[in-house]
Amino acid sequence: MKRRQFLALGAGLASGLVMPPSLAAPSPTRTPRILMVTWRGETAVEKGFRDYFRQHKLSVNFIPRDAGRDPTRLTAFLDELPSLKPDLIYTWGTSATLGMVGRHDAPKAAAAGIPNVFALVTDPVGAGIMASLSGQTREITGVIHVAPVDDQLAAIRRYRPFSKLGVLYNLKEANSVVIAKELRARAAAQSFTLLEQTFDQLPSGQPSAEGIAAKIHALARGGAEWLYIGPDSFLFTQIAAVAAAARREKLPTFATTEAVIDAPDDVLAGLVAPYRAVGEFAAHKAAQILFEGRPAQQLPVESLKRFSLVVRIDVARKTGMLPPLEFFDFAEMRQAGSTS
Repeated sequence: MKRRQFLALGAGLASGLVMPPSLAAPSPTRTPRILMVTWRGETAVEKGFRDYFRQHKLSVNFIPRDAGRDPTRLTAFLDELPSLKPDLIYTWGTSATLGMVGRHDAPKAAAAGIPNVFALVTDPVGAGIMASLSGQTREITGVIHVAPVDDQLAAIRRYRPFSKLGVLYNLKEANSVVIAKELRARAAAQSFTLLEQTFDQLPSGQPSAEGIAAKIHALARGGAEWLYIGPDSFLFTQIAAVAAAARREKLPTFATTEAVIDAPDDVLAGLVAPYRAVGEFAAHKAAQILFEGRPAQQLPVESLKRFSLVVRIDVARKTGMLPPLEFFDFAEMRQAGSTS
């Protein structure tokens, strides 16, 4: 592993350190069935999840279902549970997790009694999935994929100090709303100004891509010195338009998820968890449940121990926003289409 590849933060396990279940664990009486519910198609998270079982020679049957960002499909997946009889439900993201298991104070009856392992959830407590990270009573555990907000802000300041931070987000996505709330709290505590824009909404209540350029322009006109790109699935579908508008405004962009920093668009930097490692860690928890008989509620919800501080050096050169020299000692320099 490259010396500069990872920045140590948070708690939990990193890719390559996830151990297989105990060899002394009893084998299940039948091949376990995992219902894999994704929100916007399969990602590197699911590849890591599947590969973990293959690498450790653990036989499971995967039942894939994708919501395609349509919450009504999740209801149909719930209706399938009696016939599918999964031994575990894996969910990608906050929307899929809430749709399948419900809030802690309004659980989905159909999924009751089936262990859930989630991945790509930013804040399970803030989103209402869990009342707290300890002492919960439901059979739920999972992996938090976003670095702590304080660490994100510290990384941004280390690259280029700011007094005003801009953010564009989707009011209909729990992850985004939770992060915006955290940023407001940090703005008050750390004496910077948070400038907010939200996506317009269609009559159906779904977010609209209309007016993205105007919203980015408003943030720049207000004095934003960075554009913060949070863990927002809808924003990811519009990242080309968002990144292009930010570049026109000479507004540097900072990502919180690997999918955004690895997109071909002009996103400058980010502090991210490797998606594959998130999937492996989630699979480790699922294997403990299925092959060791451990209750999900006894497995802690964790984040990775390490996050990658990534600079898109091609974007830095194009925009004239090269990082400080010290970044070359610990940050990972990538180019479009490269994860090396």
